[in-house]
Amino acid sequence: MRRPGTTAHTILVIDDDPSVLRLTRTVLERRGHRVLTAERPRDGLRLFRKESVDLVLVDYFLPEMSGEEVVRKLREYDPLVHIILQTARGADVPCEKLLAELDVQGFHDKLEGPRKLLESVDSGLRARKKLRSWRNLRKIEKDPEKVLVVGPPTSFLALAVGLVRGGRQVFRAQDTGAALDLFVRRRPHAVVLDETLLPEARELVLRFRRMEPTVLVLLQCRELTAEIRAFARELELFAVVPISRPKRLAARVRSALLLARRLERWRAEQDLRALVLSKFAHELRNVMHAIQGYAEVLEGITLGSRVESFGAGLARASSAAMTLLRNYLDLVRLDWPGLRLREDDVPIAHVLAELEALAAREIGEREISFRTSPPQGGEVVRTDGEKLRTLLGELVLGALRACEKGAVHVEVRSDCKKTRFTVKVFFESADLRSSVQALGEGLGLAFAFRLAGLLGGSLRMRTDPRGTLHLFVDLPTPARLEEPGSPFLH
Repeated sequence: MRRPGTTAHTILVIDDDPSVLRLTRTVLERRGHRVLTAERPRDGLRLFRKESVDLVLVDYFLPEMSGEEVVRKLREYDPLVHIILQTARGADVPCEKLLAELDVQGFHDKLEGPRKLLESVDSGLRARKKLRSWRNLRKIEKDPEKVLVVGPPTSFLALAVGLVRGGRQVFRAQDTGAALDLFVRRRPHAVVLDETLLPEARELVLRFRRMEPTVLVLLQCRELTAEIRAFARELELFAVVPISRPKRLAARVRSALLLARRLERWRAEQDLRALVLSKFAHELRNVMHAIQGYAEVLEGITLGSRVESFGAGLARASSAAMTLLRNYLDLVRLDWPGLRLREDDVPIAHVLAELEALAAREIGEREISFRTSPPQGGEVVRTDGEKLRTLLGELVLGALRACEKGAVHVEVRSDCKKTRFTVKVFFESADLRSSVQALGEGLGLAFAFRLAGLLGGSLRMRTDPRGTLHLFVDLPTPARLEEPGSPFLH
């Protein structure tokens, strides 16, 4: 069973002891990894050549060839693969010498048990991920820019020749089916469409965007009509160029490729930066756990008013720091490639009832009123229920914490295109600006913005002349009446 909060990796274990293989497989599969095993070194090397392996565990004492020989063979196939040596006779193995000579990433004594094994594996996989991020940066600079052109065979001939001469890769498709297939397999940086595909182009572009939201799309047309201008605005095309201006089209494609390359590099740098920061946050969280523990011990001991006041302040500060760390790690998890959205029929009335309970706990004795306005009837909205509740909960908590005195109102409206959740904050404070700034402090609002985008919707914020702050969450799914007898998945 896959453990929550992990991303599956493929790990190869080479060991001549079947019981060790079974135990290692069980421990690693519980962590969510895919495990390949081999009792003979030759079988392990064959599996390594056949499969895409993230980490290799190699027993030092093996029949046929030693662990040193296996490591050297693995390095011949992949110089950058991460390897951990294992043995049950740690005293007989010169650890430091092997780590230096063989350039392995770790050493594990089997007598230390599964916990140490998991620590070694996790450390190796983190190093592998960091190396992959650096390799992605280098790969971006080496890989040629890719363009997909979609249209009749005679379209874009001069454009394709010019791009190929410039060192770019060009893929051609005559219909939408072939275009989708090439897009999935080649992941082009830019797509150029011909006007003849206009009846199918809208759905095609939307499918491209579902797979790659930032893909740049250009359109070649016979004449720049009002209909084509509206089409370009609706789908946010990068450029629309008349067929009579081939040089302009080539220039626009080059501009799109330059922008796509910059965006690709920026993404790789952000991934690497997020990896380093999340590692730092994990380590800092361990320290904060210890500080919280000491603060709790101080709270339970009578040591005088000054010491007790210091302990209470330490507890508040450590709790705030832990909340900030948790929010940041939640924000990082939203970028995991393995993240998937569920589709539930979420009853809106249940969501609002949960928000009321959350608000009651947060308000306590403060002079703040909270109410919700559900739509008429038993409407449900089709979306990921857990993430919708988290998104609205972050907004409500942020609004209540920014509002020293006033009211918070949540209402829901739906039409044929979308469902809108509105959080209204009525401040009775004279300084509206400071209250709005307080709402934006920390990572809660950034987390909410990312969640809204993940659900395919948007989050907007505005204030009106009366001093009311409006937070709008728009989901691209209209609400509908719940079918009688349909199950509710909480």
